[in-house]
Amino acid sequence: MSALLITGNPGSGKTTIARELSRRGLIAIDADDTAHWETTAGKPASQPEHASDEWLLGHRWVWSRQRIEDVIRPHAGAGRDVFLCGIAMNQRDMFDLFTTVFLLSIDQETQLSRLDTADNADRNHAQRTQILDGRATFEREMRAAGAVVLDGSRPTTELAGRIHDEVLRLRRPR
Repeated sequence: MSALLITGNPGSGKTTIARELSRRGLIAIDADDTAHWETTAGKPASQPEHASDEWLLGHRWVWSRQRIEDVIRPHAGAGRDVFLCGIAMNQRDMFDLFTTVFLLSIDQETQLSRLDTADNADRNHAQRTQILDGRATFEREMRAAGAVVLDGSRPTTELAGRIHDEVLRLRRPR
């Protein structure tokens, strides 16, 4: 079958959607499990326990193409759809691996309320500022790249149903 990417800004619901799709018996992988930090020069790095704003702004959260391919291959090769749910600074470099890219779009108010949850408590002031300042640009870029836009503020079960319906629609002969 195919590999599909579900992306969105932090707080858009990517991890929650991955859990819901898995609950429905689909293969959904939280891409945070395949990502890593690197310096702006491209060298792998380990995030310190209490990373400073300076450290965070000098590093990037990225995917390794080989790791993404290794995660996708066994499922797609076995004729099953696989959903990769996440975001990385270099994700556009890997769009060719996905038949469809879904964007969970959220407004500022939704993002603020979700960033204030315990799941996001590890983000410091610099990260939160960078996330909030970059939301509109990121979403604009994803739309321009042809992502299927979904309202990430909608209930998770509704979004999972919409994603499933869109996958079925894309499979229909034209």
